[in-house]
Amino acid sequence: MKPLRVTLAAAQADLDGIAKRLASTYPEAKGMGIAVAGTESWVASDNLRRALWVLVGAVGFLLLIACVNLANMLLARATTRTRERAMRSALGATRARIVQLALTESLFLSALGAVLGLALAFGAVRVFRALDPGAIPRLADAHIDGWVMLVALGTALFTTVVTGIVPVLLAPYADIVTALREGERGVRGHRKGGRLRHALVTAEVALSLMLLVGAGLLVRSFGQILGVERGFQSDNRVMFDIGFPQSRTEEASARNGQLLQDFLARLRSRPEIASAAVVHIRPLVGAGTGMGFGAVDRPDATGKEIPWAGWRIVSNDYFKTMGVPLLAGRDFTEQDRIGKPWKVIISRRIAQLLWPGQNAIGRRLVLWKGQGTDDGEVVGVVGDMRDWALTDDPTYSVYLPMYGTGISPAPVVVHTRLSTGALVPMVRSLLAEMDRTLPLSGVRTMDASVGDSVASRRFTMLLLAALAVVALVLALAGIYGVLSYAVSQRRSEMGVRMALGASAGSVLRLVMVQGMRPVVVGLAVGIASAMALSRLMSSLLFGVTPGDWPTYAAVVMLLLGAAALSCFVPARSALRVNVTAALREE
Repeated sequence: MKPLRVTLAAAQADLDGIAKRLASTYPEAKGMGIAVAGTESWVASDNLRRALWVLVGAVGFLLLIACVNLANMLLARATTRTRERAMRSALGATRARIVQLALTESLFLSALGAVLGLALAFGAVRVFRALDPGAIPRLADAHIDGWVMLVALGTALFTTVVTGIVPVLLAPYADIVTALREGERGVRGHRKGGRLRHALVTAEVALSLMLLVGAGLLVRSFGQILGVERGFQSDNRVMFDIGFPQSRTEEASARNGQLLQDFLARLRSRPEIASAAVVHIRPLVGAGTGMGFGAVDRPDATGKEIPWAGWRIVSNDYFKTMGVPLLAGRDFTEQDRIGKPWKVIISRRIAQLLWPGQNAIGRRLVLWKGQGTDDGEVVGVVGDMRDWALTDDPTYSVYLPMYGTGISPAPVVVHTRLSTGALVPMVRSLLAEMDRTLPLSGVRTMDASVGDSVASRRFTMLLLAALAVVALVLALAGIYGVLSYAVSQRRSEMGVRMALGASAGSVLRLVMVQGMRPVVVGLAVGIASAMALSRLMSSLLFGVTPGDWPTYAAVVMLLLGAAALSCFVPARSALRVNVTAALREE
């Protein structure tokens, strides 16, 4: 029998109906629901897929900029070879033959570029693997195979045809006799080619600005993430796991729990250790289940939807070790056993949601609401933490005491003045004094864990920033090349202007204005395009809007300054024109 195929929307609608029927039969399940997600989301999240598409688009922009540069170079070359084409035409060459010759030259350049690009690609893949943030599926398996090489060569061939033929077709074809007599002077005033070159510069600037804005938004966003109020301290904190024997019985579990308490006591007695504690799921690393919660004395205070909280099993001193303030009540003690009667510590957000403006200590909190009937007494309220992800809001958190249960492996967090290299031997020595068979693993500083939690964002940011820098270099090279060519074609005009009394400043200003005009137009086009396209990456941003004006202002100033410098160098060369030689040439 063939499997039934339905859309995600249809499946979600059916499950919503089931949830409603369950809620009518079991009132305690009111507000619970079922969420459906496609299997592709297991492999790559929506944010990851969007980030990869952004990088693909950035690579496409970079390819366009390279093609524009190549087209500009070939157009300038085609324009300055008018005398050569006239000679070939005089000797019987058809226009198709001349185009074929230009295309052959372009193919040769493209082949060299493709070979160099593939060589760089092999090296880049190794770099990507070394920078693997661990959040991109199968990045370690990425390699350049025959299909990748075929696509690369096909793209090179296509761009060669486009950038090689168009400039030749658009280049001026003067009268053979005139061209042979006047040579290159006959084409200096060709306005069509000049307008095309300026249009290409405008396109380069616009594409570069879009890439730079995208990279700038990610850089700003990354800085916002690192500077966000986490609710806990990471400096001088180290985490490691201690493995205990499998506890298949309550007696074995209690024995493991007592071993862990003894180890913590020995660890805290060392002068190098400020504090130490246990948490069953590491902050920013582990993935745990949640629980619905509510207030026993206010069953309808939270509305129809059941709020959801993450929960962690912790020892006493966990909040002290992590630098989380205890706002009310007390910490856990060894008399607070896991299980009934439940004693819990909650985050400030839960206290404000259930008992706004009131004292939450001593209140009864419904645990696993919709799944059971347990409730616990609130003995403490602590500060909010972003302990699941730095980009999420501070979590609703419920903390349960670890006493009375065994955790294996047991993640231990230590606030210490020792370096990781000095801490590990000391911890191994303490473990050996208790039981030589207990393994130590997963040593990691909290600072490193914070860095790991944003590794995928950092990876995307670095790649896009690298592409944007290359785009900027190509755009500046294009501006410099176009203006240098324009100055070389107008050397005689500059000489005449200076002979007629034009000052060096006026000539410099003339060249700079003409060079910066397509840049300014490109900036205007780029800003409008960037504001439209940056909305597609809004889910990749944090604390920054797609229209973040400081980013746009910084990018515009960078491009203006770099473009002005690229224009200034050839403009200065216009002042070194030999007036006598220029007049003689005219």
